[in-house]
Amino acid sequence: MTIKITKNSKAFTIISSYSSPYANFREILDELTDISTNINGEEYLIGGDFNAHSQRWGYRDEDSRGKQLQEFIAEKHIFLLNSSDSPPTFEHNNKQGWPDITMVSNHSLAAICEWDVL
Repeated sequence: MTIKITKNSKAFTIISSYSSPYANFREILDELTDISTNINGEEYLIGGDFNAHSQRWGYRDEDSRGKQLQEFIAEKHIFLLNSSDSPPTFEHNNKQGWPDITMVSNHSLAAICEWDVL
């Protein structure tokens, strides 16, 4: 889902994404690439449940999805708001995880006053 907010001719796009653990993750990243290309350099935020493991956002391990998402972040020059010490975004039956990731375009970073996992 993509929402574009425009005020005083300045646009900000919010992109929400979900990737099932069984989905083709490359297709999800390709869709996000298409969206970021189509918004043509505007400021944007991507939030999603990516089911991707990486130590960069709290997991102890790293899987292929985590590696692909890190490559996507680097290639698109976007900023990851999660950190390795972020609290888990999922807890159930003594299990926890960090499937929910938030990223912003680098030129949007100055507009972020505060970001927390709630």
